[in-house]
Amino acid sequence: MDMDDSLLGMIRYLVYQQFCSDSEDILYSRDKRIKIKIPHIRRVAEALVDTFSANLDLIKNEQHYEYLVELDKTLPLDIESEWEEFQRITSDLDDNLDVPLAINFLIAPIRSRMQQHEFESYMSEAVSKATTVIETAMPRKTAKENLSQLYQLNDPTVSILYNLSFARLLASIFDFNGIYEIIDDLLSEKMEVLVEKIARGSR
Repeated sequence: MDMDDSLLGMIRYLVYQQFCSDSEDILYSRDKRIKIKIPHIRRVAEALVDTFSANLDLIKNEQHYEYLVELDKTLPLDIESEWEEFQRITSDLDDNLDVPLAINFLIAPIRSRMQQHEFESYMSEAVSKATTVIETAMPRKTAKENLSQLYQLNDPTVSILYNLSFARLLASIFDFNGIYEIIDDLLSEKMEVLVEKIARGSR
């Protein structure tokens, strides 16, 4: 295996881990306890792999900021904050920042932050919807507390929404309209279930 194959394998691992299967069209929940068959979900994951691997020469030439600039043409990034974070993480490495480490410190945080941002927006939406049906003195506070309890219990609906929301974002970015619609329907179903769980927790 040459270096490029090894680096591509590393990028594929960073994209697929705790997200979906790399051998069949199965989306995992965050803890992998739940598996949902979604036709062509691997095409979505591979589109992200292709995006991350498209400008590897920039990383090899230590043009890390330029690499972020290229990614920003496709992915929703805050380049300056990503760059500051990368510099903070790698500041103590000096000459020990090899290509695999650079890939890890660039790609893993970007994937994680994209996913977390999308997930949190869905959780905010769930809280807002639950607030309208909770009959307590402070319904929003109650909804947030109930959702926090579901986090602590590692609730399966919360866990699958973590990856469904990310999959929907990627399908949107890469214009997989058919896959997007399938995921959007699944998200709507799971959102109803989650809102009911949040509201029920207050009774």
